Amino acid sequence: MANSPSLDAKSIIGLPIRIGFGIAGVTMSAIESAVGVARVTAEGVQSEVNHVLGTDSNALADSRSPLEILSHVAELLGPDRPIGRALAPGGPVDRLLRRGGVVDRLTASDGLLEQLTAPGGLLDTLTDTGGILERLSAEGSVVDKLTAPGGVLDKVAEPGGIIDRLADDDGLLDQLLGADGAIERAIAPGGPLDRVAELTENMNELTPSLNAMKEAVSELRATVELLNASVAPLGGLADRLPKRLTRGRPINVLEQ
Repeated sequence: MANSPSLDAKSIIGLPIRIGFGIAGVTMSAIESAVGVARVTAEGVQSEVNHVLGTDSNALADSRSPLEILSHVAELLGPDRPIGRALAPGGPVDRLLRRGGVVDRLTASDGLLEQLTAPGGLLDTLTDTGGILERLSAEGSVVDKLTAPGGVLDKVAEPGGIIDRLADDDGLLDQLLGADGAIERAIAPGGPLDRVAELTENMNELTPSLNAMKEAVSELRATVELLNASVAPLGGLADRLPKRLTRGRPINVLEQ
């Protein structure tokens, strides 16, 4: 009985310490669990980023990998790459999204999309009862005649039809594209294309002569105009001469 008060005192003094160690253990366990979750999350993010960038699984663990990623992104956005050209100032994306650009004109209150989807617009006209689509797909319509048994498509695709004749040996395609065909003869050395090229060269050689003839014609026109200007005063002078000088002398029959 004499030792019980001292044992109770030890228990009371040690209880807070044990509680503290217990709380510390629980805290460390929670921290360890959080670190494990963070590690798993980081590995998942790393795997997704690796998949997107097409890098090795351990590439992002390298201390240089952030700089490599930035370099890769900068290369993709370079002015000579498609994405860079698309995103450059004044590029396609800028022209599409600028104020008054294509997107603004399409989505404006009176823009193309509004006109297409408005009541009585093009879509209504196409899909309305008795509209273009209904007339095209109705019985006896153009599409029906094309796809009907024995119609144009059947005749085109039937054995011995135009497709067979085109693809047959010695058919039109063979005559055009085959050995010694029309295209090969056209592009052969000394063929029609070469002769056309030679004709073009000859016409180019004639250009200086044609220019000289043009200058000669211009000079001839100026000469004719000068002669006309000279003849006109002579005609007026002849009108002012006495008539007895301009009249012919009568012929005496007796003198003959």
